[in-house]
Amino acid sequence: GDDIEELATYINGQTDLVKASVGEGGKLQIFAGNNKVQGEIGFSGSLAGELGLGEGKNVTVDTIDVTTVQGAQESVAIVDAALKYVDSHRAELGAFQNRFNHAISNLDNINENVNASK
Repeated sequence: GDDIEELATYINGQTDLVKASVGEGGKLQIFAGNNKVQGEIGFSGSLAGELGLGEGKNVTVDTIDVTTVQGAQESVAIVDAALKYVDSHRAELGAFQNRFNHAISNLDNINENVNASK
């Protein structure tokens, strides 16, 4: 119960690449909301033998059942990962928009100067 919740909290404080939560029946669930996690996620020490980890599965929005605790937590993890993706690219898109605005302003200025010189 409480130990698993503490473990989930600890995992969540270590990295943004994976999220952990406690599902129905006190089972630890670990979610990776993006493809940046490559290779295997490993646990060592005395905890490793006690976890009894099962096979991972690929979860998409189509396959989530939000009527269960596990499904609701999976959906939150997916939405959280999507929001982080958007946030990480928002600054990049803003920079592109800023450059385009300056290019348009410069072209307008050139056009005005060419027309004034005729």
